[in-house]
Amino acid sequence: MGSSSDEESDFSDSEINEYKEKPYELLKAGTYKVKGPNGSLRCPFCAGKKQDYQYNHLLQHAIGVAKGSASRSAKQKANHLALATFLENDLANEAEPLPQQTAPLPAAKPEKSELYCWPWVGIVANILNEPKNSDCLASRGYWLNKFSKYKL
Repeated sequence: MGSSSDEESDFSDSEINEYKEKPYELLKAGTYKVKGPNGSLRCPFCAGKKQDYQYNHLLQHAIGVAKGSASRSAKQKANHLALATFLENDLANEAEPLPQQTAPLPAAKPEKSELYCWPWVGIVANILNEPKNSDCLASRGYWLNKFSKYKL
């Protein structure tokens, strides 16, 4: 028969918590490497997959495989449960600290109240559609000549 059915019959889901002890001890002993050479974290049980995790993402991965995924074997679930326990107990200092919120400094009040209108607004009223004579400022030709020296 297939080897995957043999793996799944190694132990049942109820015994997963008991079988996580051996991989947990191997993780503590350093047999399975979790920290990479550049300080990144990796899953030692998922070969060939993503090997550069942040602490929170690796913990989420380990818990997800251990608790969910019916397609995973019981051995993989036990290994990932051991990894989650190892991360929570022994590598908790690798977690990124939560950003501390600082109280905003009170703004200094101006000596006199100044009123600002932002953004600047221009109001255009009484636009002439047809100029009355050619010298009129509303003439399109006047403004074209006026601004022709500026290039867009």
